Amino acid sequence: MSGIKKRWVLNYTLIILIVFIIIEGFFLVGLNNYYYRSAYNILVDRANVTVDFYKKYYDTNLYNIEEISQLLINNYTDREIAEIQILDLEGNVLKSSNEFLMEEKVSIPKAVEDGIVDKKYMMPVTGEKVLSIYVPLKNSAGAVIGILKYTTSMALINVSINRIFTYSLGLLALLILILSVFSLFFTRTLINPIEVIISATEKLAKGDYNTRIKKEFKDEMQTLAESVNLMAEKIQESEKSKNEFISSITHEIRTPLTSIKGWSETIITGDMNDKEEIETGLGIIIKESERLSVMVEELLEFSKLEAGNLKIFKEKIEVVSMCEDIMSLYKGKFSKKNIDSLIENNKDEVYLKVDSNRIRQVIINILENAYKFSDCNSKIIIKIIDNSEEVIVKITDVGIGISEKNLEKVKTKFFKSDSKYAGSGLGLSISNEIVKLHNGRLEIKSRLHEGTEVSIILPK
Repeated sequence: MSGIKKRWVLNYTLIILIVFIIIEGFFLVGLNNYYYRSAYNILVDRANVTVDFYKKYYDTNLYNIEEISQLLINNYTDREIAEIQILDLEGNVLKSSNEFLMEEKVSIPKAVEDGIVDKKYMMPVTGEKVLSIYVPLKNSAGAVIGILKYTTSMALINVSINRIFTYSLGLLALLILILSVFSLFFTRTLINPIEVIISATEKLAKGDYNTRIKKEFKDEMQTLAESVNLMAEKIQESEKSKNEFISSITHEIRTPLTSIKGWSETIITGDMNDKEEIETGLGIIIKESERLSVMVEELLEFSKLEAGNLKIFKEKIEVVSMCEDIMSLYKGKFSKKNIDSLIENNKDEVYLKVDSNRIRQVIINILENAYKFSDCNSKIIIKIIDNSEEVIVKITDVGIGISEKNLEKVKTKFFKSDSKYAGSGLGLSISNEIVKLHNGRLEIKSRLHEGTEVSIILPK
């Protein structure tokens, strides 16, 4: 037994032991008080009977204290329970039920004149623990003429107390043992799931992302196991996306590099006087270089977002004119596929305080996707809606659309719904993060083979 299990059992047993010792202490005090009070009540009852007998049958005006003492001793029948002594006011023993052990003089408590007084002490000769009560004897005028002393041994009481205390200690030890065993079983139900989860996380740390916790647990342990399984699924998906991204980006980079290298070699080894061929080759080199530049920019942007280092610098911009500028840049590109473009706005001028370069980048990313996934002879519309609290820029196309299965994943990093299309799979992920930095939302609605609507929602 080691680790949490050992600490739990030891601490749990220690707490139980401390609690039981406290309980045992209170029990022992209560037991002593109970037996002492019982002995005290018995002596008081006997004393009251003796005093009542004295009051009923003896007229203290006819008898002196010595005569009364002899009469009380002669009529005393509880010699086995307690010893009775009659004392004068100076503490001299006038009569005793035990003449062999009669003390010469007794110290009388001062408060005895007001009522019954009790006292626990040890006998000077035998060392025996005893309990005594002192009862005043009064004449008909109410004056104290003597003291009635009842004494009983505490030896049997102490034996009973020790016996019960010993039994209680044995019961205490048994309870501690039982509770410790229960604690051990409880820790097993707690530690065993933890050990299973630790084993699973160690496998995940070593790269075995197919690991799942199959055992059914209870309470929070089941929640923890499900969280680990969910984490494993997310890691597996991320790893799959990463591998697909590496494969895709490698292909994406290799293609323009091959073109650049091929045309560079063609130009160098070819006819330098063939102007048309040189222009064609340089055009392709420039185009492919731009493709590489875009991919590198996306990777840099993604790296900044992952590190939390992407900063935004807000300024007041006019949204309609910005969208018109962006759309004019795509006129030539749209004409290649005979795509009609249109801007709709509910107000002539719409103002926002945003990072213009970043929002421009978001709109261009979405327009690029709309162009890429649109068929020839289709249409792309930018609709600008100015509400009281937010501005919505909707970009709608009637292209191939996105399946319901892929719609939830399009904003995740490295995701590409179709690998045959060029791109790194980072555009929408970066756009989504940029919009979030502006406290906005990026919402996407799409139906397969019908088109896609992307809404950039920004607070005013």
